[in-house]
Amino acid sequence: SRLFWLVGQSVTTRDGTCEGYGTTFAVFADGYVGRDMNGRDKQDIRLRAVPLDVSQFLKRNLWSKAPSTTMISATLRDYTDGSFRFLKRSLGLNSEAKEVVVSSPFNFSQQMLIHLTDGARQDMAEIRGARFSIGELKNLINASSGRSLVLFTSIAELEYVAAELRTDKAFKYPLLVQEKGADKAYLATRFKEDTDSVLLASKTFFQGFDVPGESLTSLIMCKYSLPQYNATTIALINHWKKQGFPKWYEMKSIETFVQAWGRLIRSDGCRGVVSLLDYRVSDPKESIYKTVHAVIPAVYGGVEVTGDVERVQEWLDS
Repeated sequence: SRLFWLVGQSVTTRDGTCEGYGTTFAVFADGYVGRDMNGRDKQDIRLRAVPLDVSQFLKRNLWSKAPSTTMISATLRDYTDGSFRFLKRSLGLNSEAKEVVVSSPFNFSQQMLIHLTDGARQDMAEIRGARFSIGELKNLINASSGRSLVLFTSIAELEYVAAELRTDKAFKYPLLVQEKGADKAYLATRFKEDTDSVLLASKTFFQGFDVPGESLTSLIMCKYSLPQYNATTIALINHWKKQGFPKWYEMKSIETFVQAWGRLIRSDGCRGVVSLLDYRVSDPKESIYKTVHAVIPAVYGGVEVTGDVERVQEWLDS
C-alpha cells in the first residue's frame, strides 16, 4: 500500500519524485519482456520507489534520540571540496556537528609509489570498453614478482585478462580469479597465504579487504570506477544538484577510488605501488585526469608519481 501511495504522489510531479515517510523517493515504472509458466512471451511492469534522500527520516528517528554519535571513515569528506557539508546534509546532521580530519598514521611518501599510465595505446586489451594495456599490466605484475591485486570494474575485462594470463607461458605466478561462483573468502585467504600470487578481482574487493604485508605489494586498477549511469543515478544527480551539490557523481567516483587504493597500505610494514592503467588519466582533456590529479595531492601528498614501469621496478628493488 505504501508503494502505491508513493506512485500516486509521484504522478503529480514533473520529475517523478515525491516526499513520504521523511524520505525523498524517485518512482520508476520499468517495463521488460519475459516468459510465463507456459513459456509464452509476456510483458511485465515493475514499480520501484528508490530513496534519494533519507535525511529527515534519520534526523527524526535517530539523531534526535541519540545523545552522542561518532562516525569514523577515510571517505566521510567530500573530496571535491574537502568539506563535510554533503555528509551533514545527506544524513540530516546538525550543521554545527563537530568535525575533525585526522591525518593518516602511515608514511605514504616512504611506503608507496604511484604509477599512472603514460597513455600509450599499443597493446590495448582487445575487448569492448577496455582502456588499459595488457602489456603494461603484465610488466607491473612482473615488477612486483606477482604479489598483485588487480581490480576490475567489468567482469568481461576480468575474464579477458584471466584468459590472457592462463595462456601466457611466461606468466609464472599462482593465479586466483574471482570467477562466477567463486568463494570470495577462499580467494582472500589464498591470496594472503601465497605471497607470490596474483588475484584478479571485481568491485567487491574495492573495500573491506585487508592484506598487510608483502602478499599485496602491487595494487592495479585497470579502469577508473564511475557509478553506473542509469535512471536511478540520474535521479540522484538531479536531486542533489538542486540541494546545492552539483558534483555528486564525481564525489561518489572519488569515494570508490580512494577506498580501492586504500587496500595497499594497511600497516607500518607495508610497502608497495598503486597503479591506474586507464589511459584517460594521461589526457588533460579528460575529466578523469583532472579528478585523479586533484585527489592525489589531497590524499597522498608527497608521494612520488611516475608513468615509467622501469621506475616501478627500480623503486621496488631499492
